[in-house]
Amino acid sequence: MKKKRLPYFAAYTALCLLLSLSAWAQQTVRGTLRDSSGAPIPGATITVKGTNTNAVTDSSGVFAINAPVGSTLVISSVGFQSREIAVTGSEINEILEASSAALNEVVVIGYQTVRRKDLTGATGVINTANTSRITSSSIGESIQGLEPGVTVRNSGAPGANPVIEIRGVASFTNNNPLYVIDGMIADANSTINTNDIESIQVLKDASAAAIYGSRAASGVIIITTRKGRSGPAKVFFSAKYGQQYIPKTWDLMNASQYKSTVTTQYQNSGLPLPSGIAGANFDTDWQDEIYRTGSDQDYNVGISGGSNAGNYLISGSYYKNTGILIGNNFERGSLRINTQAKKGIVTIGENLVLSNTVGTNPGGGVNAFYEAPTSLPVIPVQDPSYASIPNNPAGWGFGTTDIPNYSSNYVANVALDKIRYNYAKLVGNAFIDL
Repeated sequence: MKKKRLPYFAAYTALCLLLSLSAWAQQTVRGTLRDSSGAPIPGATITVKGTNTNAVTDSSGVFAINAPVGSTLVISSVGFQSREIAVTGSEINEILEASSAALNEVVVIGYQTVRRKDLTGATGVINTANTSRITSSSIGESIQGLEPGVTVRNSGAPGANPVIEIRGVASFTNNNPLYVIDGMIADANSTINTNDIESIQVLKDASAAAIYGSRAASGVIIITTRKGRSGPAKVFFSAKYGQQYIPKTWDLMNASQYKSTVTTQYQNSGLPLPSGIAGANFDTDWQDEIYRTGSDQDYNVGISGGSNAGNYLISGSYYKNTGILIGNNFERGSLRINTQAKKGIVTIGENLVLSNTVGTNPGGGVNAFYEAPTSLPVIPVQDPSYASIPNNPAGWGFGTTDIPNYSSNYVANVALDKIRYNYAKLVGNAFIDL
């Protein structure tokens, strides 16, 4: 009898296994995340618990993720309470509640400071503890990826000002947000030392226009710099140094390999090999000539203190960025003085910053990332044999009719068309509070 039951037992076991596998079969779970007011939550992270599978909501709060029935999704977003949801179907629509810590944050909105829970507009508070970990030349770089709905596009060039868009593109002409620094409308370009910043608030919706008018159509970024604190004088110092490099370059032919390939091409075409290529004895690695190891240096020193009668903060900084492309450099030195004096109900103070920036970059509109891999290895960077060519006394190498080439000599462009700029900037304001 046992032998007769074995086939039934095997079939039953196989059926259970199939049912188990089907229960854990992958499926696409779609959904939308919103806050308590019904607004979508962009940039929220959805992760299948215990795995590396994750997804991020788009600008409409919509997401899609592969998750089996019975698994658990962990949903988290900055400023909201994290949630764990069991997958029972293929669609999940959830409302996230703001965290109590985020609700108690104090937000500057232009004419007053309020707690986030009492605020009706869409705002964001960026934790400066996170921005201080990043060595950056501008405010835009320091807040990149730290606030949902704020997109930062950076060219990567030393000293370049990034493009910041709040909640996408709203105009065909100007999408730059309005910057308010210590109550003044100003530009937050690379002349501002990011280490002097105490708080950053982002006003995202149209309610900001009630305060700042049409200039706030693309949002407002409110920046408050550091002030002195009551107590004995405190001296602070910080130093950062880092390196920048291109992690992977093109694997290109050397001069011998290039000659062999071009010779075959001309032979197959029934044409003679140009004499310039046949007689070339150079072997130039243009990527080595154009790329280099860059560096970031950031040094800050200052003193602050105060009492019931007032406070003060004096800080100085030096920042230098040597780019990964030759001829691209940026330096900034700044001095900030913030003081306040109190007498009864009257407070008098000022915020003052003096900065000087110096930068260099090649002109001519050449693209190093195109020139480096397309320049021919049989052409030298510089050689006396090219000095006999008219208008080329320095002997810079370039393509000729004997060496057809469709790229520019980027090294020559750096030497011959160097752009240097120098900005000295003094920005300050004084105020009286009653």
